[in-house]
Amino acid sequence: MNLLLLTVAILGSIVCLLILLNIFIWRWTIGWAPTTKGDAEKIIQLARIEEGDKLFDLGCGDGRFLLMGAKRGSEVTGIEIEPLRYLISKVRALLSKNRDKINVKYGNFFNLNLKEADVVILYLSPRVNEKLKPKLEKELTSGTVVISYQYKLPNWSPTKKIREKEIYHYRFPKSMEF
Repeated sequence: MNLLLLTVAILGSIVCLLILLNIFIWRWTIGWAPTTKGDAEKIIQLARIEEGDKLFDLGCGDGRFLLMGAKRGSEVTGIEIEPLRYLISKVRALLSKNRDKINVKYGNFFNLNLKEADVVILYLSPRVNEKLKPKLEKELTSGTVVISYQYKLPNWSPTKKIREKEIYHYRFPKSMEF
């Protein structure tokens, strides 16, 4: 009985800690509003992901784009800083038929090297996009596609845009030409 109480107390403490971390991190981000399945499909189609492409999802949330990209044969890497969302995306990746193509990392995407990326997907706040822009300009290689959902990248010109959904398609470095 004591072991059961100890286990419940430990699990309860872990859940409380995750909730507090979630609240703290949510305060500093756009919060979590998962991309709808329909919009996610449009984003994947707009990115023209092909087999063998390297897709990076910065702030991967529930791992939706990771699963969709891997299903199309892409090697996908997602990174998430919020512990609960990281665990959700990690479990979804492990349960996927394409788990060998999915790499879910816990951490800050500012520490992730993007030089190998063929496609980068963003659903970040305007403030974070502004901070991320120099990293993208430094690390992306010619031809890399960047898709930003809801928020434009400042001073970049989209090569395509789905207006009603606020989906912005950029091709590096062409989108930097004014």
